[in-house]
Amino acid sequence: MNYKLSVPILIFSLFVSCIPFLFAKKLSRSQFDFSTKIATFTHLIKEFVGAYPTIKNYEIGDLIYSRFNNINNLTEDSKFLSEYDFALSNSISSLLSWFTQIIAVGVGFVLVMKSEIFLGTVVIARTFANDIAEPLNNAITSFNSILSIKKILEKIQTMTNKNNNPETSKIITKNPDIEFSNVSFYLQENRIIDNFSFKFKYGKKYLIIGKNGSGKSSLFRLLKKRYLSYNGDIKIGKSDIKELS
Repeated sequence: MNYKLSVPILIFSLFVSCIPFLFAKKLSRSQFDFSTKIATFTHLIKEFVGAYPTIKNYEIGDLIYSRFNNINNLTEDSKFLSEYDFALSNSISSLLSWFTQIIAVGVGFVLVMKSEIFLGTVVIARTFANDIAEPLNNAITSFNSILSIKKILEKIQTMTNKNNNPETSKIITKNPDIEFSNVSFYLQENRIIDNFSFKFKYGKKYLIIGKNGSGKSSLFRLLKKRYLSYNGDIKIGKSDIKELS
């Protein structure tokens, strides 16, 4: 095939292969945002289901439904933007990949009119461009998928390194006591726990009793870090639970 035909096709194909890198940051950002939103959404569902008795006892079902609806809408919007960016990048890549055939035909006809090549060479050039376009388009789609999760992978790597590195988290002392100091917990304007202080000694057994809705379960949900919006301190040994991984 004539080099005046093949070189423009190859150069344009190289240009098309750079498209994923032009969209890389946008794809990664939108995918990461959706990942964060879906993680929050999943966490809230678990939290709401676990706190169902408390929600019913304090008659805040409408409030919880409103909060659920808000995060659900935010998650759906984030998903739409993520899929939109991905589809836009793939569509542009597909269009430009297909355009290599137009270049082959256009440049070929110019060369035919100049009597530099025969019409059959143009047909060969178009087939050559088509053979490049299809695998190139598949490769670009794969690149888009890989680049879109770059920030998510970095987040996972950071979390893994943090969990494997004891210096990034406080160490629980041996045989620790569990101490609540002036702990208050409110769900909106409803008081669940009010200024609770107590030290649970290591190795001892305790019985927590109280009326339904008095905050027994919430006390241990705080200990398990199910809720972080409370006043006061909760320590395991000498370490505040907020500093523990």
